[in-house]
Amino acid sequence: MITKSKGLRFFIIVGILSGFAIFIIAVMTFLISHGVTNLFMEREFMFPFDYVTKALIMGVVAGFLVGGGMWIQEYKKRN
Repeated sequence: MITKSKGLRFFIIVGILSGFAIFIIAVMTFLISHGVTNLFMEREFMFPFDYVTKALIMGVVAGFLVGGGMWIQEYKKRN
């Protein structure tokens, strides 16, 4: 059985790592989709800061949801 401190540490580490990964994926998705759209419309490319804040919120929320899910899976596997 995992002790509570190890479980909490696992939850935080997985939450941070998956949140960072989702943040990078979201920024790249916004960047590519916005860049391709501007390329076809022949407009000037400007990447708004709103996309970065949206990606950050997505990363934080999804990161800790994934961290919680991974902690539950690890906890059930150890019991």
